[in-house]
Amino acid sequence: MGLVTFVACYVTQLKMTVEELKEWYEGRELPTGPIMINSFSTIGDARTFVDREFEILDANPNSKPHDSCRLRLMELKDWLLTRKSLGA
Repeated sequence: MGLVTFVACYVTQLKMTVEELKEWYEGRELPTGPIMINSFSTIGDARTFVDREFEILDANPNSKPHDSCRLRLMELKDWLLTRKSLGA
């Protein structure tokens, strides 16, 4: 992902609220093994990752890490949707 693409995704993705993300992930089947969602981010277990990110968001709703947690959740969501559209 190039810098321009990353910045565009960052600005667009943060429009989704924490509640919208929780609704999207609720009851969703997630991969259990390691996945590489981009060229520099590997997630060992998606469910653990999602649960941890929401714990951070719930505990610190107005802190600086809030946006980065939302961004990481959106990156995983985008990866899952892309994977599904490719039939993987």
